[in-house]
Amino acid sequence: VAVVCSSCQSAKSSFSELREDFYGSVNGKWLKEATLPDGAASYTAFDEVVSKTNQKVYKIMDQIMKEPNKERLTKLERNLETFCMNFLNVDMRNQQNIEPIKETLDEIRGVKTTKQLNKVLTNPDINCLTQLVSFDLFIDSKNLVNVLSCYMPQLTLGDASFYEEENELGKAMQEAYTHFFVRLFTMSGTTEDEAIIKAKHVLEMEKIIAQNSNRATREYVYTREELDYLVPELKLPELLDHIGYQNVEKVTVINLDYLLKLNDLYQREDIEVFRDYIEGMFLKEASSYLSEAFDEAYATFNNQIYGIESVQTLEDKAKDCMEKYFQKEIDELYINKGNIQEPADDLKLMVEDLIAIYKQRIIDAEWMSEQTKQYAIEKLENITINIGYPESWGVENNIELKSYENRGSLIRNILDIKQAKRLSQREKIGKPLDPRQWDFSIRVPNAYYNYTTNSMFIPIGILQEPFYSNSQSYEKNLGGIGTIIAHEISHSFDEIGATYDKDGRLRNWWTTEDQNKFRK
Repeated sequence: VAVVCSSCQSAKSSFSELREDFYGSVNGKWLKEATLPDGAASYTAFDEVVSKTNQKVYKIMDQIMKEPNKERLTKLERNLETFCMNFLNVDMRNQQNIEPIKETLDEIRGVKTTKQLNKVLTNPDINCLTQLVSFDLFIDSKNLVNVLSCYMPQLTLGDASFYEEENELGKAMQEAYTHFFVRLFTMSGTTEDEAIIKAKHVLEMEKIIAQNSNRATREYVYTREELDYLVPELKLPELLDHIGYQNVEKVTVINLDYLLKLNDLYQREDIEVFRDYIEGMFLKEASSYLSEAFDEAYATFNNQIYGIESVQTLEDKAKDCMEKYFQKEIDELYINKGNIQEPADDLKLMVEDLIAIYKQRIIDAEWMSEQTKQYAIEKLENITINIGYPESWGVENNIELKSYENRGSLIRNILDIKQAKRLSQREKIGKPLDPRQWDFSIRVPNAYYNYTTNSMFIPIGILQEPFYSNSQSYEKNLGGIGTIIAHEISHSFDEIGATYDKDGRLRNWWTTEDQNKFRK
């Protein structure tokens, strides 16, 4: 499929040229003028759009950083400036080393009983970086509401097979893994002999998680009382209360086998393994925000395990980190200060035209019964179309990050941000899914269809040349953004989309005969 872009060959191309070399006629000028950036293996129109968007973002951030009168900055802008300066302040990060988390490490290292372990796990600073039992939002696709889910921690090596004894690649990865955790423990004040034992305990716990990592064929919903009866040693109701989920009455359990195994291990009181695992994972998650030595250890480990050799500058790392933790906030600044092109009304007409074409094709489908056609058309006409960016950002600005000069630190910033985001997630529990909620950055050069809300998102990031422009003809825009929109609509009827109804509910709306024909 050729995409007609705004920088392509001019309309002077003759019809004979188009017939002889359609791709060259359409994209010739861009292919001649586009340059391959240093270090890049390829360069596409999508990369071009990303580059243009990033330049606008960098300009906005540069203005914030260079603003002489900090009182003129908004609270959001002050937080961004503080965070960036803390990240770049390597001297203070090196000087403080583990000091910002020393009290927390001492609390973990002081655990001697399961009661003390359970208390440590209620510490928000610890729980937002590592846990034996994780909690997060989960979509109830039958009732279309957000619920709280309970699941096992993620595996450091990614796949459970890497923890199996007969896996040769896994053995090599485990060796690098053990060396990494020994480094973390020794750098944080543990003797080398103790660090080796602790690293073995961390790996032992991860092997237990890996062995119980098979996801259940269905989720199990339990009340607080039922959870407490099922796994009494874990004290999950108490944990829920301490980490901000006091009002949650039911929890969806994803990995039941793991919970049962963990409860059994608690009864054996193998405290050293649990304690050292929590400490090791806490250090791992904090390492990128401590001293250069910790950051280098983590980068080396990633290189050994994933083949990722970091060549980023400190400034590039700061940009990536800000994107990770301030995506919505940067999106809002981009809209307010990025001098963006607002999409014209013809884009809405284009979406309507494409939906009308899909509708006609459904009507013309000879293999489909009238009953299924009716449901399909209802779903098509019920798609919620979101263009550009959200009407409301829903950005929480309640936290105030502190600089090193004001007795703050980068890792303290991270912990505060994570805890604030958890509180934000808590507010969504029990509430219906919102077809107008943007769950990804509006700056991405892409579009997205959400099965569980039957909604489509066309972000402002893709609504620029060469994919779209108010100055381009309808036909040219159709060849660019139109192909992307049409592709996203098709997801409502692909193998996954076909299992969801017009409201996004997981429900079979096909007749048996039509479903069999569709699968063929």
